[in-house]
Amino acid sequence: MLVAAGTVTLTVTPAGDRARGWVCRDFDWGCATPYTLTVQTDPDRMTLGAASTPRVASYVTGENAGVPPAPPGGRDDCYGRAGWAASLGAVPADTTPVQLDLTAGPDETVEVVGFTPRLDGLAKEPRRGLLLTCAAPPGLAGEVTSVNLDMVLSAAGARVVVPAPAGPESMLRPGTSGSFLLAVTATTCDCRWRVEVELEVGGERRVLTVGPDGARDGTITDNPGQPSFETSGSSQARPARYLRGTWQ
Repeated sequence: MLVAAGTVTLTVTPAGDRARGWVCRDFDWGCATPYTLTVQTDPDRMTLGAASTPRVASYVTGENAGVPPAPPGGRDDCYGRAGWAASLGAVPADTTPVQLDLTAGPDETVEVVGFTPRLDGLAKEPRRGLLLTCAAPPGLAGEVTSVNLDMVLSAAGARVVVPAPAGPESMLRPGTSGSFLLAVTATTCDCRWRVEVELEVGGERRVLTVGPDGARDGTITDNPGQPSFETSGSSQARPARYLRGTWQ
């Protein structure tokens, strides 16, 4: 299932807080939400500019997709291509960036413990058509957490956990916010995937599953109907750039 890139903001009430929610409703107590999570999947809305970090440059089309229309504005750059590529059925090549913006509620400390990539399987239609590239792609600014899907494949079902960045930025005091930028990479497969985000909230473990529609409470097993991200290795695609009004 293809979902156009964008932003999804969700107020998440974890399963462990359901008892407190019952008290709030029945006794009319104003209990605050423990945290909110915004999932940003559009590279044009992320902070761009650092050339030393993973780049958002290319999308891969299906084998029988034909020649695509001109990119946004007919420009040979990387800006504005995420939604356009999704409308063509193309998927990110090699790297998919996902930005998580987390805000702790007024009453709880929220710690980001780590990220667990989960494969939902291979793409139903492998993307081995055109590799739509561009000149001088932008970079993703800030600290980037790399998540390697090839490592997940080689683990043969074993759980692979990528720790959150060390330091105080992963520990959110009540009322504070933090951003976490994931660069999810694949070179050997057309992978469908989601990421489980593990939190510690008020001393208790919480798990959220992040997909292109945002975050859902629980693990991937708890959310079987959630859409998947898709990332395709580019090695079998044919590179093409939009130059002088045509794809070349």
